[in-house]
Amino acid sequence: KYEHSGKSKETVYLAEKDSYRVFNNLGIGGNVFGGGRLVGNWWTRCKRELRTRIFINLFQTVELDFQGIHLRFAMWDKKTDYHKHFSIDDDPYSIPDADPKYRPLFKKLVLTGFNASSRADCLSSIRYEMKFNPEDFPGMDYTWFEDLDTILDKFLLKYHMIEDLFFTGVGIKYMYWDSQLSMMITNEYTSKNIATLC
Repeated sequence: KYEHSGKSKETVYLAEKDSYRVFNNLGIGGNVFGGGRLVGNWWTRCKRELRTRIFINLFQTVELDFQGIHLRFAMWDKKTDYHKHFSIDDDPYSIPDADPKYRPLFKKLVLTGFNASSRADCLSSIRYEMKFNPEDFPGMDYTWFEDLDTILDKFLLKYHMIEDLFFTGVGIKYMYWDSQLSMMITNEYTSKNIATLC
């Protein structure tokens, strides 16, 4: 057991090393088309600041991030390419003239927007998160509640080419694609006797 005291105390049980996949939907004939992420292990649950301290056989690990992957999946879904619309330096979780401290909110908008079945459900979920998990939204307060509609409109304006995919529940399909990509990476490195944590 490892206990870390940062902004909030966190206990990590290092014995929890087994991973398994959780699927959300089964189609006709048992065909999987939703979810599938690896869960159950401690490294997928601990905070990012702790993941930077993970060592394997005395070697420090490196965490690779597929930035804005669900947005890129959505672009692919619409038969277009992310960099056809945005520069290589563009931050997927930003809108023009926005303070960088709002990035966690924009990221939440993307993930919740793809998973929600309606705009109202999306906004309700985000308001809930802001109220009960304020540490995930540093620098923001409840005054943002009344502005969420406007912020969402600005975000959708940036991603007008995939706007019709928001509030459709398509996120569960993107989670499956995400999980398949993770398995491909894990299997590739395992075949070369290189340890990976996905």
